Amino acid sequence: MLSWAIPNLSAPPVDAPEEVVDVGDKGLTERLWLYGRFFLAPVAILIAIPMMMFTVYTLAWYVVTLIVVALVVEFYSKPDYTQYIYPHAGEIFYPLQYFSIFVGCVTIMVLAWRLGIYHGHNFLWISSLVGEQGVAHIIEHSTFSTWVACFAVAGLAAALNSIGIGHELTHRTESPTCVLIGRFGQTFGQYTSFGIRHPYGHHNLVCTPVDSSTAMRGSSFYGFASRSILGQYVHAWELERERLGRKGKGPWSTENRVLMGWVAEGVVAAIFIYLAGWAGLGAIFLIRMINYITLEFANYIEHYGLLRVPNEAQQVRHAWDAYRRLSYWGTVAISRHANHHANASVEFWDLAAYNKQGRKDTPTMFGDSYLFAILLALCPPLWHRVYNQRLIDWDLNMASDEEKGLAYWNNIRSGQKALIEHAELNLKAYADKAMA
Repeated sequence: MLSWAIPNLSAPPVDAPEEVVDVGDKGLTERLWLYGRFFLAPVAILIAIPMMMFTVYTLAWYVVTLIVVALVVEFYSKPDYTQYIYPHAGEIFYPLQYFSIFVGCVTIMVLAWRLGIYHGHNFLWISSLVGEQGVAHIIEHSTFSTWVACFAVAGLAAALNSIGIGHELTHRTESPTCVLIGRFGQTFGQYTSFGIRHPYGHHNLVCTPVDSSTAMRGSSFYGFASRSILGQYVHAWELERERLGRKGKGPWSTENRVLMGWVAEGVVAAIFIYLAGWAGLGAIFLIRMINYITLEFANYIEHYGLLRVPNEAQQVRHAWDAYRRLSYWGTVAISRHANHHANASVEFWDLAAYNKQGRKDTPTMFGDSYLFAILLALCPPLWHRVYNQRLIDWDLNMASDEEKGLAYWNNIRSGQKALIEHAELNLKAYADKAMA
């Protein structure tokens, strides 16, 4: 259903050979592309920074152009199932990630400056660089569309810092440098608790009812998002309290990473408030909300309705994958989510496309795309109509015997007619098999 409207949906044939590409064998131009494609968004943000400083109308048209290009690329691109081998990957990808975090932080501070000039502040001497006439032009000619574009760029920077590149860096728990830079970026994105709750909480509890960032069957995105946002804050605090408790310390300590992250976020927020008063407070709140919404869309579509027996190892069937190229590049390869959850220590450039060769043990998102799945999630009736059938397929063809029991119970509680009928049809056979 709806597949007629989306090109390039079919998986490769079952007998298709596995394609492995050694990037080191490619020419210089192709190597630059294969390394750099994961950083298209930071490059777009970097280009936008001088536009935020010197222009009004140009920035708005630039953002519109980026959106149109992204939609076209995602709509017409084919899924990418290739396994890439990157020589010297760490030596190239880590500096690129660090620089991307820096670009994101600068972008958010440029937004703070742009708000501050209305109150006469020359933040970081940017006004001296722009010049009096330039500042006057921005103040006089900025329109609603200009500010929408500014917040779109800053919101993208915050999301990349927190849940894109910041997510990848805070997963590298064996590297204090990666974690420090990742959490620094999350400070400007106003979401430092994500760097604690996600690797130590979500990855242990995913696809179980106690994981607030796993959407249960029958839930809409709107109901799920509010539950998930609050639940993740609570769980992050609990994780730190338990960690410090094992060391004989209380949670109100400078060793509490969640608490210290909130303090750091407060410093960034204080800069905005100092520069622009109530407008600054509103701006930092909006950046935070963009981050929340972006993350919750990802959480919702990555695990919706999938179930796992608690304390059993995660398998590739416990995450929805997406293989379209813009999803792959724009999420820093996290769209290969099944591999990420089956082995969270795998660095993004080594994540595998587990649904290649037509395999049926990995569920895939609607349209093989984060973007298409998000658009579908905005309309809950349509979402359920599509995903009820996908969940039924998961129950029949991917779930373990224990997970089938969980699935039928959750189907009955979902409130979705198709899932309830599926459970009622199969529950007796399942019970008879379990009792045999």
